[in-house]
Amino acid sequence: AMTYNLEGDYHEPLVVQLYDVTNPKVFLALPEPDPVWRDLQLDWQKTQLGPGYTSIIDSAWTDLGVLTTGTSFRVQADGYNGKN
Repeated sequence: AMTYNLEGDYHEPLVVQLYDVTNPKVFLALPEPDPVWRDLQLDWQKTQLGPGYTSIIDSAWTDLGVLTTGTSFRVQADGYNGKN
């Protein structure tokens, strides 16, 4: 799990993009005193691989919202879906 520790003044919503993995899941836990992992919904989209690439790939997106100090998120997947 990755935990957000406030450093600097970035307080904007964060979005996670996942690609090239099979059956991904993203979980979010708010800070203590009662952290409970909750499963976030993924939105599947066809997107360009990246700047300068013409390949179109399936990618999963989820909105983490604005993180506060102590918020953790975890990404799980069954494996990679790469062909190379």
